[in-house]
Amino acid sequence: MGIYHMIDLEQELESDFSVGERMYESGKYEEALDIFVGVRDRLAKLEHLDGLAGINNWLGLTLTKLKRYDEALACHEVDLKISTATGNDEGQYRALSNIAITYESMGDYAKAEEVFKRAIEAANRVGNNLDVSRAYSGLGAVLMTQKVCIPQPPPTF
Repeated sequence: MGIYHMIDLEQELESDFSVGERMYESGKYEEALDIFVGVRDRLAKLEHLDGLAGINNWLGLTLTKLKRYDEALACHEVDLKISTATGNDEGQYRALSNIAITYESMGDYAKAEEVFKRAIEAANRVGNNLDVSRAYSGLGAVLMTQKVCIPQPPPTF
């Protein structure tokens, strides 16, 4: 495959992904899913690992919106596996957060709590304070849903 063909293919993939992203953002999840599946299949043929991790993230998000949780978890697990294999801490944080959110959507708060704790560890490795705070916020929401309070020391005056 020539360099120009590769450039054309990458531009086509980016264009298709953008259309899928717009469909997702406008609530057209079935349409977004179809586009994202096509992008994933072409990325798989190219063995483009970073792209495969990212598109599996979007597939998982879309499937969660469609309440197809088992399929969503499988996509986020692929994202996590690729991100771990390539040493991408940001990808690991993203995948773990989305796995936790999917478990939370399923009502499995114990698993969501466990995975949010792993997401906090990944966010700390990245060193992005916003991601760390988002992971703690997700954990807090799960704990509040379970009505679990984290003991805090009494205030000192």
